[in-house]
Amino acid sequence: ELRAFVKLHPASTEARYHLGRALLRQRNWEAARETLRETVRLDPAYLEPRFALVSLAMARRAYAQALQEADTILDISPNNEIAQLNRMAALRALGRFPEAHQILTALRKDNPQSPSLDLELAFLHLTEGKPQQAEKLLRPLY
Repeated sequence: ELRAFVKLHPASTEARYHLGRALLRQRNWEAARETLRETVRLDPAYLEPRFALVSLAMARRAYAQALQEADTILDISPNNEIAQLNRMAALRALGRFPEAHQILTALRKDNPQSPSLDLELAFLHLTEGKPQQAEKLLRPLY
């Protein structure tokens, strides 16, 4: 069992991370959050538990917390596209549409042929109540 292993090896960030993921799968949100937080306390540069904390915050609709976690990842790894997308999703959920657009514009500039970024932008347009703009992006993907 992972809990027993973590007790025997309290400095093992890898074991703590996997325990946190297991707790997430069990929907034991608070224990998962505490375990993942302890993991990043022990190894601040370990990104996987930070991404798990973003996902947990988004799932719990704690969008400001998700934004803070994504920003922390970007402080460590400024060009991390996944963290940028997580930041954009949190901003979108918070209704901070201009900032979300800035991120997507920059990402699409670097990856102009990316259907996944077109989907993200279409979803942002739908969230803003702009279905015609979303349709323009979605139509070529049919």
